[in-house]
Amino acid sequence: MVSLMKYIAKPLFANTPINNFSFLKFDHQANLINLTTDIKWIEYRFDKKIKYQILFEKQLVNSSLNKPHMFLWPNEANNELMGALQNYGIWNGCNIYIPYADQIEVFSFAASISNTNMSNFYFHYFDFLNSFIIYFKKKLSSIDLENKKGIKIITDISFPIINSDINKSIKLPTSSFIRKTDKYEIDNGIYLSYKELECSYYRMNGYSYKAIANILNLSSRTIESHINSIKQKTNKATTDDLLQYLNEKRWFLNAVLYK
Repeated sequence: MVSLMKYIAKPLFANTPINNFSFLKFDHQANLINLTTDIKWIEYRFDKKIKYQILFEKQLVNSSLNKPHMFLWPNEANNELMGALQNYGIWNGCNIYIPYADQIEVFSFAASISNTNMSNFYFHYFDFLNSFIIYFKKKLSSIDLENKKGIKIITDISFPIINSDINKSIKLPTSSFIRKTDKYEIDNGIYLSYKELECSYYRMNGYSYKAIANILNLSSRTIESHINSIKQKTNKATTDDLLQYLNEKRWFLNAVLYK
């Protein structure tokens, strides 16, 4: 899996200051899946008996479900995990986590200790990183991680209770992770073409059929046909219902259409 992780992350590493990427998935049964581009860090972690932990529990609320959220690594070398990462040379990182009702996906990006301007990069290119996440999940979709031997760890982590009471510049990466010929899973079992995603994006942002047709160099009738197809696939009978649904998927559309 390490060689596959390095292959998937190759365009990320080539076009950004990021040089380390990991994927973790916690579930409600205290199982953990951990994939990484640096297996020596995992070996170091086990050798030093550094426990896994969830760093962003306070941010978990009902309104955060199914959406990506950024957590910048705290600059706390005295923290057991953070200190170990710094000692190993993995620093200036961020986690983008997507919480679900029964699991949490964590996408961890990091750079070298000398790259001190990374927080600026993460904030400015949040959509770019989300675009990479969609690309990564698509590449991994054919692998049954739940039953793959050797990557699942049993932990003593308690799955967080989701709080329901709450309301020097870096050059822009040029590598595109999204292919216009692919279909993308916008929701569980719901796939839209790239053209349908484009129509969804502009419709979500208030553009008329005619305006979208001008932007995409298509006829208004074609745009209407795409929108009707999207309604059918998402089971939304009215335009208002569709717009509300698309607004909930704003992060996904922004990531796919990130330029």
